[in-house]
Amino acid sequence: MAWTLSGDYYVDAVSGDDSNAGTSTAPFKTITKAITDVEAGGTGYKDVIVGAGTYTDRLVAGSTSHYICFKADGEVIFDASSTGDSAFRNGKFWRVEGFKIVDVEQALQKSSNDAYRVNFHGCYIKNCQDWYIDAIMAEAARYHD
Repeated sequence: MAWTLSGDYYVDAVSGDDSNAGTSTAPFKTITKAITDVEAGGTGYKDVIVGAGTYTDRLVAGSTSHYICFKADGEVIFDASSTGDSAFRNGKFWRVEGFKIVDVEQALQKSSNDAYRVNFHGCYIKNCQDWYIDAIMAEAARYHD
């Protein structure tokens, strides 16, 4: 993949592998693996560059003290249809930029409470009921039902 953004870790759903180092030349396959490595690396702010593709993992923070910004590099579709009731669990210090998040009927329910809310910036959120829009932190995001 030809990356247009720079960051600390890289994820590529198409050609990545979770046994890789997570670099631009050897990206991870899943966002979950990037979260695990960020948390293992200690505290601080980390950018995770997510390459074009479709991602379906339920994302769970093991620790709420890691600042992670997930940035879409290309068209990143996060299909939350099979993630259960919390697609972005405990991501209190997470920021998600430029993702297309689809089928969020219940995927944001538990992760959208005041203690663990994720910041969505410039995202396109589809199938999101009105009350979720008020419960999440969203900047420059668009909604579609």
